Amino acid sequence: MHNSQRFWRGLFFLLLIAALCGGMALPTAERAPARAAPQERVSTNIVISEFRTRGPNGGNDEFIELYNLSSSSVNIENWRVSYSNSAGDPPSDRYIFPLGTILTPGQYFLLANSDGYSGATTPDATYTSSLANDGGIAVIDALSAVIDQVGMSTGSAYKEPTDGSGILSALTADNNQSYEREPGGGAGNCYDTDNNAADFALNSSSSNPQNTSSTPLASCLAVPMVTSVSSTDGTYSAPETIDITVTFSGIVDVTGSPRLLLETGVTDGTAEYLSGTDSNTLTFRYTVAAVDTSTDLDYVSTNALTLNGGSIVGVAGNAILTLPSPGAAGSLGANNNIVIDNGADPTVISFVRRDPTATLTNANSLTFRVTFSEDVDPATVNTNDFVATSAIGDPASVVRVNDSIYDVTFSGGALINFNGSVGLNLNSPTITGRDGNPLAATEPPAANDETYTLDNTDPTVTIALASGQAASTDVLPVRFTVVFSEAINASSFTVSDITQAGTAGSVTWNIAQVDSTTFTLSATSLAVNGTLIPSIAANRVTDPAGNGNSAVTGATVTFSDITRPTVTINQTSGQLDPTGTLPIRFRIVFSEPIDTNQFVPADIRQIGTATGITWSIAEVSPPGNHTTFTLSATAVTGVGTLVPTIPANRVRDLAGNNNLASTSTDNSVTYGSSNSAIIVISEFRTRGPNGADDEFIELYNPTSNWVDISGWKINASNDTGGVGTRATIPNLTILRSGQYYLIAKSGSGGYSGNVSANLNYGSGITDSGGIALLRSNNTVVDRVGMSTASAYKEGTPLAPLSGNLNQSYERKLGGSSDACQDTNNNRDDFSHLLPPADPSNPQNYSYPLSLCGTARLNPVTTTTAITADTPDPSLRFGNVSVSVRVTGGSTPTGRVDITGANTNCSITLNSSGTGSCTVRFTSTGTKTLTARYLGDNTHLGSSDAESHQVTLAAPTRTRVPTPPPPPPLIAINEFVPRPGRDWNLDGVVNTNDEYIEVLNHGVIDVNLSGYSLDDEANIGSSPYRLPSIVLKPGERRVFYGSETNLLLSDGGDGVRLLKPNGQLGDAYNYFVVRFPDQSYCRLPDNGGLDDWNQNCFPTPGLQNSLSGSTVNPPTSGDDALLCPIADTLPEDFVFAECNPFGANIWNPAYWDKFGWFDEKSLPESTGKWPVFVD
Repeated sequence: MHNSQRFWRGLFFLLLIAALCGGMALPTAERAPARAAPQERVSTNIVISEFRTRGPNGGNDEFIELYNLSSSSVNIENWRVSYSNSAGDPPSDRYIFPLGTILTPGQYFLLANSDGYSGATTPDATYTSSLANDGGIAVIDALSAVIDQVGMSTGSAYKEPTDGSGILSALTADNNQSYEREPGGGAGNCYDTDNNAADFALNSSSSNPQNTSSTPLASCLAVPMVTSVSSTDGTYSAPETIDITVTFSGIVDVTGSPRLLLETGVTDGTAEYLSGTDSNTLTFRYTVAAVDTSTDLDYVSTNALTLNGGSIVGVAGNAILTLPSPGAAGSLGANNNIVIDNGADPTVISFVRRDPTATLTNANSLTFRVTFSEDVDPATVNTNDFVATSAIGDPASVVRVNDSIYDVTFSGGALINFNGSVGLNLNSPTITGRDGNPLAATEPPAANDETYTLDNTDPTVTIALASGQAASTDVLPVRFTVVFSEAINASSFTVSDITQAGTAGSVTWNIAQVDSTTFTLSATSLAVNGTLIPSIAANRVTDPAGNGNSAVTGATVTFSDITRPTVTINQTSGQLDPTGTLPIRFRIVFSEPIDTNQFVPADIRQIGTATGITWSIAEVSPPGNHTTFTLSATAVTGVGTLVPTIPANRVRDLAGNNNLASTSTDNSVTYGSSNSAIIVISEFRTRGPNGADDEFIELYNPTSNWVDISGWKINASNDTGGVGTRATIPNLTILRSGQYYLIAKSGSGGYSGNVSANLNYGSGITDSGGIALLRSNNTVVDRVGMSTASAYKEGTPLAPLSGNLNQSYERKLGGSSDACQDTNNNRDDFSHLLPPADPSNPQNYSYPLSLCGTARLNPVTTTTAITADTPDPSLRFGNVSVSVRVTGGSTPTGRVDITGANTNCSITLNSSGTGSCTVRFTSTGTKTLTARYLGDNTHLGSSDAESHQVTLAAPTRTRVPTPPPPPPLIAINEFVPRPGRDWNLDGVVNTNDEYIEVLNHGVIDVNLSGYSLDDEANIGSSPYRLPSIVLKPGERRVFYGSETNLLLSDGGDGVRLLKPNGQLGDAYNYFVVRFPDQSYCRLPDNGGLDDWNQNCFPTPGLQNSLSGSTVNPPTSGDDALLCPIADTLPEDFVFAECNPFGANIWNPAYWDKFGWFDEKSLPESTGKWPVFVD
């Protein structure tokens, strides 16, 4: 539709840009000495864009200007500007950029000599030491890499190229001069051929420095794109020509014959490139064909401009050819009013189902939408022009949607009890086009001639005993067979439709579909014995047409369960025993489902020695089986054994039978105080014979289990609470039961003992500080302190060590009895060892194992073997199962790490010393898989490696799985949150015209019963439950705001489709709606996640499109219907801008000089801004 105001706005914008660009023009630069034209090469970062080494004030009148010619912001903190003299002496820095210095695309930075700079542009920073006229300048990044450089002599360290062939002449005169990077001025400083002579021009009398506050110039890497498409208004017919102008944001060069595809009716027309290369405006010419027709000419889509084997190229590469969306601002349809009239007779394009949209229905009113090939005279369209294909009576009404679309409705009468097909035909029509040509009395093509199938018969239903189900039983589930007389909507048949008419209590039902008419109904649990008599009330279930079922009472089964449930309690898999870690977990398993409401922690009886236990009970996934639970001890105040039991008669099954007393095979776990460390600091010193740095720290495992200490840390604290890490234990390190680990300070004056350290550290530990052992997640395992101010200590701290003696602190009991005392009081737990009687006694990883004075067997050698890596070869990104066996002595336990893949895994060995896990590769080729066994208390670690091949080709499959049945696929296909037309035909344009279109994009019929539409979750409107309507594959249904009461906010909102089970089926969130009738749709109509387009043409009930026939403005009527004020604005805006008070001042056409659509015009005025307001 022609909007002249948009043209003037666009013209104003272009003039404004031209004025701004013109304001940047500078005096013509005097070029450097004669040379061949430089080859333009766009750099990608920061360049020296302009500089001088002397000016009007003499040798110190200097500046250096930098420029970001890239399309991204660049952080230049800690970068520096460096200077070199002509002798090549070591360069010196003139300025270092502070933290947080960032240059945005096209931004400048000005650096100047504070002792002489005379320019008018304020520098962003200054320096003091001057630059020699024959030296060089460089920009160097934080990693000392030269980013850009320029030189005025061959001897300078800075120049491009480095052989000196491109040096600039030294500046000698005291003029307002500078060297500026090409092309200069408002065109930016984009040349960078790595040749100073080719890249710079001499401004002999007009320097042009700019700073960070100067207007940024467009990035040198900016790519031209289409900003507008326009032509000349008018009505055209064959064989006239139409010239169409495509405007780009920058200058482009054209080769070949690009094309612009136009929407010209049944057959799209192609406009051929005519002229405009080496400018920002290209002209395309279209010759009107005899079959063309259009009420408002536009191109077909945003990608209608194609190269056709040619090219459209800007300075930075290929131009972006994406056009404004058809009908949107900047498009041909928005900028101009072009009509193509071929003089042909109008025809019927389609008869489609409008309301309801589904084929199968029991509706008492049927509406067909009739679409003509062109506008017809409304005065010639009435009910006599149409007839039904079945005997259901004459049309009740014909309603004009616009001059080319009408809705024909049949209602009541014979429809109420009719069964069969109903279509629409022409009935000797007297309809004429706007030009008076009569309607061709031909029916639309079969594909566009839709019909309804009416079904007004209610389904009947029976409920009988399932095959093999006894009429009297004590076994669950109890099964019935439900059979309907015709196919039903399976989603409408749920357990809430079942009523238990028997005496059995608290029955839980389950429904499983056999086919479209047959279902298995099962009673899966009950709390009271008695009779089971399922029934279904009338109208609880619907057939695809929406007809409700007849009532039914089913067969009877007598149920009596007198079997008491049994229960077992055992340790969970992987539970350590003994342990000092909570929670401690047990697995409880009942022989049948129980009443979980009656199973509580009070039912647990502890018969072990531990006291003060807090229990918690959680049902094991999947929930709902009510047989398996995890019992956790979350708190224990007194150490000892935990032995949980469940006495008889504490828990009931679903029939009310009490449990038998629990049994077990291993329900005992020994718990040590949670304050006792798993690994302890067993001996240490902070000074020794070599002085303050003669330090060591010894660790010990006093438990019966091996511990993986990979990544654990030794931290130290000083006597003011400051802490730091001294050492991190390497990966694949385990500490066996009774094993030591020695860590010592290295370097001059460091550890002097004879026992070799397993790990070294560099920084010493304060004598009056503290030491801590931490896990990799920084939780403290053990600690010891030598002052109250230390961050690490337990109870009363130890006294700091003094003197240069072979001394240490050793954890009690000490010596051959090992370090097994841990009362969480450093003073009580450690003894001071002093020579000569008790010198220090460190032990390392190689010492014989001894657990609290009892010798343990030394670990035996193991062999690790990768027994399988399948499939081999494998697919890239495919799963590979790696199987491992570890042998040696008794069966090894513990962990095996698999590495060498992109996604690695770990294996916990089973009782056979084997296991498997899955890895994945992301690249092809020959790989090496490595299996590393860590070891355990009695086994040393070992490893194995295996070659593995990864390919792109899929391995031969030996089995083809049976495909699952196709799922129902329902999606949101289109929605309009800000209507600008009376889409629901109620005579008013308001929020009731908002609509959401739902599409069946699957391959099976889907009943919408149970589905819901909603806006953003938990915000705004309440969900709208969809009616019982069946959508066949490819069918769609439109729901208007008048029906759903959903208010879609113009300020941004969400549209959601919820499945019958409440799960999210589809959703789309949008931001501010920019204009009325902005449609959001999927292109194509296939329910794809990534196919949303925000600038569609509204097509409720029809195939989505980016273009279409717009509605001509009415010549009379209520102006209030044409006031599309956003619903997010306060009501005061409506009064201020719309009729009657605001006189429709919202309409931008009122501000246009000539006006249109009977709107007001501005009188001639000598001023620029006077306006006329009603």
